[in-house]
Amino acid sequence: MPSEPAALVVFARLPIPGKAKTRLAKDVGDANAAEFYARMAERIFTVTSRCERTSSRTVFFSERAEEDGIRRWLQGKRGTASDPRASSWTDIRLEPQAAGGDLGERMRRALDHALRHGGSDGGPCAKAVVIGTDIPSLDASHVDRAVELLDAHDVVFGPAVDGGYYLLGVRDRGYVGDKKVGDSEGSERGGVDRGEGSDRGEGSDRGVAGQGGAHPAIFTDIPWSTGTVLRDSLRACDAAGISAAAVGAMETLRDVDTADDVNAWIESRFEAYADTGVYVPNELADVGWDLLKYSGYGSRSPKEDETRLPAGMKDYESD
Repeated sequence: MPSEPAALVVFARLPIPGKAKTRLAKDVGDANAAEFYARMAERIFTVTSRCERTSSRTVFFSERAEEDGIRRWLQGKRGTASDPRASSWTDIRLEPQAAGGDLGERMRRALDHALRHGGSDGGPCAKAVVIGTDIPSLDASHVDRAVELLDAHDVVFGPAVDGGYYLLGVRDRGYVGDKKVGDSEGSERGGVDRGEGSDRGEGSDRGVAGQGGAHPAIFTDIPWSTGTVLRDSLRACDAAGISAAAVGAMETLRDVDTADDVNAWIESRFEAYADTGVYVPNELADVGWDLLKYSGYGSRSPKEDETRLPAGMKDYESD
């Protein structure tokens, strides 16, 4: 039986200098940091178009005022010339991230929305996966793998090198295999009843998607932006009886927040090539190399914004 597809949530923001990747900007300058972030995000928009196990893609943007700029960006109008890759972005839906709350609360609300409306027809679906836009090695296979793991688990984490996670996948508490909200019989596990009944028609053994949402324990009392986020999240799952896929089931990837992260990511690619003899093309690695070179990374007096990456930024706020 084919794996039930998942709604894909992508957290993104406009690549505005001074707002995008501010920690990276401390080493390479605001314009370069924003440009590199834009390249990372555009790569995510493109590679996720190749996912085989997703029912929809929705970009949740960070500020409601960014909507028009995000829409133009996804139309391929970030620079002076149209971006041909935008032809693979036309299916992306847009939603503002919930105002207020910490990262966990914003993810929970986005996932709940995706579970209610992330079906291919805009209706509910059984699974949802959320990713960011600063993971330069992520590709469609990572998302598809997470969706597959959700057939057997309530939650899946994509472990990040820094102790956090780059991907979170969840099953709706009202639609998990033979489990559904409202059954009076059967054992209870992870806040979800197991049962044989169905609200989707006679003869069906499936529950109703969109009723339960993501389990709140995954997001509660987690020290975000620390090196223990994944460990603490797994402990929260264990305490709540939530079935989490083994960490080793997903590849560990590196997200990029600083110039050191860019450098470490490029070095890891060289190491992988030395170990396997197989070179995996990634245009972003060349851009990252230029980023470090232009900014004088590793020197005592970095040049910062003296030399910019090609393709100057469009001023979205002036339109």
